[in-house]
Amino acid sequence: MTYQQDAPTPYQEVRTAAYRAVTALNAALPDLPPGPVADAYRQIADETSAVLARTPAGPDTQPAPGITTTRINALGDGTTLHERQNATLLLDALLAAAATHGVTLDDLDAVTDLPRVCLDLVRTKTA
Repeated sequence: MTYQQDAPTPYQEVRTAAYRAVTALNAALPDLPPGPVADAYRQIADETSAVLARTPAGPDTQPAPGITTTRINALGDGTTLHERQNATLLLDALLAAAATHGVTLDDLDAVTDLPRVCLDLVRTKTA
């Protein structure tokens, strides 16, 4: 007897992408020089992990229009609307965790292209 697994919902895909983003942040930490940037990355990874640990699978959500949607859509060549929406949700979640530490998208842009990382993670997950 075989069992068919339901396809993951967009919410579950975003959770998976967030987990992969945390994994990527943790992997980058050893290469960063000690200091505020490394500390911020560590805190973002820790807080995102904590959110993932206490957030059950839930309803799908639509991204609110704003800078994150604009940044993701600017990278959208060859991507689907679904991928861009999920990348926006992931980016919003990561930025919300970063904001609690005073870290903004502009701060992160100085060291990485977080919108691109989010879109790449979502595309890898859905490929």
